[in-house]
Amino acid sequence: MSNAGGTKSLTRYIDFLAGNTAALVYSAYVLGGSSSTQGSRIPWDTGTRTTLSIGVAFGGSTSSGTYVGVRGQTIAGVASGLKWAFATETQSSYATTNSFTYVGGTYYDSTNYMWSNGGGGYPGFTNRSKLSFANDTVTNGLATLAVQRYGGAGYANSGGSGYAVGGYNSLTSLVSAWQKFSLSTDTSQNTGNNAEGRYDPMGTFNTGVRGYLVGGQNGGSVSIQSVEYQSFATDSTTLQSNILSNGAAGCGVPQQNGNGFYICGGYWYDGTTRYESRCDFYTFATSTNSSTSTTLPSAVSSPAYFSSQAAY
Repeated sequence: MSNAGGTKSLTRYIDFLAGNTAALVYSAYVLGGSSSTQGSRIPWDTGTRTTLSIGVAFGGSTSSGTYVGVRGQTIAGVASGLKWAFATETQSSYATTNSFTYVGGTYYDSTNYMWSNGGGGYPGFTNRSKLSFANDTVTNGLATLAVQRYGGAGYANSGGSGYAVGGYNSLTSLVSAWQKFSLSTDTSQNTGNNAEGRYDPMGTFNTGVRGYLVGGQNGGSVSIQSVEYQSFATDSTTLQSNILSNGAAGCGVPQQNGNGFYICGGYWYDGTTRYESRCDFYTFATSTNSSTSTTLPSAVSSPAYFSSQAAY
């Protein structure tokens, strides 16, 4: 059994023999977006999508993170969000024990926290906060961003560092600056620049290898069709131009380490705003993007996205 991301059957069967039955159903989830109350489960082995009813719509201004093996979680406002339990495929809401200052582009460490970087809308802010997966407690007042931003993204090398990337602000318009923070101490470790600034991109990662900045738009009427990846070992970046089908701002990018990530939904421009239902697949080993036969139940922007076993 294989999908666009590769074959995992033998390894999963060994896991199954060891008693880990959940190993047979590791899946990508793309939920809601554009007020949709439908979602999708896409098993990593088969790529055969199943439509799910999710109740309250995910999406909009939410930021996604995965408590690996347990649930997906979004930050939907300064004091609330939604959870998606992998074991039961059910949704629940939660309230934080205290409020975020603002909510911006997120990254997460798989078993501990999800960080929010900047946000707050125009003109963008430099605040940073984190949410505990264990008890939904918010910690504010972390080391700040060097450049204010909203509409940005993030990715993390689990157990190491997190990166705030992309976005928009009132000073430089599109933000090309990235900033690296320690996950253990929340201190700034390094700064640099991407090849191009972008608003409303998505961030994803291959732990121990690279972070990926996917799609976005130029703040006007031009969608960005590139992917830019960053080495976790050296912090150097590489731009892959014109690799996406139509450009993809506000897409869902659930990933599986060592395999690749889906690029589902999102929006792009051709003089009119177009919403997507297609799912492409980016393969880590070859750094290539390809179309798949998988499509979402409807064309959506800004869905929540998770993987039930991102670090497989």
